[in-house]
Amino acid sequence: MIQAEDKTYENEVKSQENQLKNIIDMKEVEITAYQQKQTDLYVEIKKLRKEIKKLKKEAKDMLLYP
Repeated sequence: MIQAEDKTYENEVKSQENQLKNIIDMKEVEITAYQQKQTDLYVEIKKLRKEIKKLKKEAKDMLLYP
């Protein structure tokens, strides 16, 4: 009887362990996706900053030569 209880407990622990591993794996996937999105946004912001700088220069030049 004790062996059966030990086996049941062991199976429950393994099941919980697998569930926790699955949760961790899912969170790692989410983190990776967020990091990729952050990298993409950083690249986009960098492009927009360059565009703003270019447009400011063009606007300044337009004021110099009406």
